[in-house]
Amino acid sequence: DFLCFLRCLVFWGFSLFIIFSIHHDDGCSHFKRKFPCLLPAVRVCVASLQRLRLGHGMDKATTHGPLINERAIQKVEAHVKDAVERGAELRLGGKRANPDDMNGFFYEPTLLTNVTLEMACLNQENFGPVLSLYRFQDDDEAIRVANDSEYGLAAYFFTKDMARSWMVSERLEYGMVGCNDVAVTSVVAPFGGWKQSGLGSEHSKYGIDEFLQKKAVFVSL
Repeated sequence: DFLCFLRCLVFWGFSLFIIFSIHHDDGCSHFKRKFPCLLPAVRVCVASLQRLRLGHGMDKATTHGPLINERAIQKVEAHVKDAVERGAELRLGGKRANPDDMNGFFYEPTLLTNVTLEMACLNQENFGPVLSLYRFQDDDEAIRVANDSEYGLAAYFFTKDMARSWMVSERLEYGMVGCNDVAVTSVVAPFGGWKQSGLGSEHSKYGIDEFLQKKAVFVSL
């Protein structure tokens, strides 16, 4: 299969998306001929980011507002600068913005491609509008890269292969996993992460554990 791996740090801390192609080698060649400059996944990302609108929070047309402070936007700038200097290609965005002449910590929705594993944008929390795309060659590589992180809150992947869906779901080291969906929260399911993404869970019967005191009683007769 022709596979691409999309680690996403868009508008939240650190989440990832894996997109598995359903096309085999012939289909791969077809896509390369049809889109010689941009892979289909990149075209979708560009189109989606271009629809976003920065602006005032009270404006109904606004989809995204500013970052929280100067330090936050400097971190985003540092991640993008590091990636470009290491060889990533800046497809969209990559600079501060002043929508409607407003002063604030606005940063353009940004897309980076040709990202490699040593880049900060791929292995550190960003909390900014930066989307980083990494290509992988097979399922094992995708899962290895996905799990090579100290974080493990949520992961998402897309595939039409149900056998693959079970395998990937079981191997991803994340507290919540979405297959062909990004709605991974429910009152009846535990909400929580693995590794450095938190201890314990909210929601479901497991969410009450944090509020209970457990006691062991030993009786000899």
